[in-house]
Amino acid sequence: KNKKKQIKMALTNGQKWGIAGGVTLVLGVVGLYLKKQFDYIYNAKWAMGGVKNLKVALDKISFTLFYNVDNKGDLSVIISGQNYDVFVNGKFVSKITNDEDVKIKSNSVSKIPFYVNLDPKDVVKAGIANISDLLNNQKNVKILIKGKLNIKAGIVNMKKYPFELPFTLADVTSSTNKDVENVT
Repeated sequence: KNKKKQIKMALTNGQKWGIAGGVTLVLGVVGLYLKKQFDYIYNAKWAMGGVKNLKVALDKISFTLFYNVDNKGDLSVIISGQNYDVFVNGKFVSKITNDEDVKIKSNSVSKIPFYVNLDPKDVVKAGIANISDLLNNQKNVKILIKGKLNIKAGIVNMKKYPFELPFTLADVTSSTNKDVENVT
């Protein structure tokens, strides 16, 4: 009868500490890499990238505003939810949500759509009385989109990432249909 000999190797304390140190080092390097990548996302440059479907009338103002996001990191991320408020000249006029997923590609500039729908009646309720004057002096109409985005990259989620996008109505009308054909 052949009995197989079992060889037991016991690790010395030095070997155990060496393995623990190696694992700690690897986890630390991976953690620093991920922090650097999320810093790229957090500090990404945002710039107005154009407007599409602009409709300005006395009974409705609506448009899709595209912002370019310059992601210099190696991670692509998904914006899984948008919740934002729209302010006109510092007055709250509308709350908007969008559950459409938007991908921000790694090492590139991606466009994020923001769907803005304003009822001029809400603008009046906010204390901005002269709508026709606003439409005639579009440079003086300050619009602010302020809200929170849910951003995820793999298993990591950044819930309620705050953002603010200031612009004027003149910016919107002068950007209409420029640079929006290749929306990513």
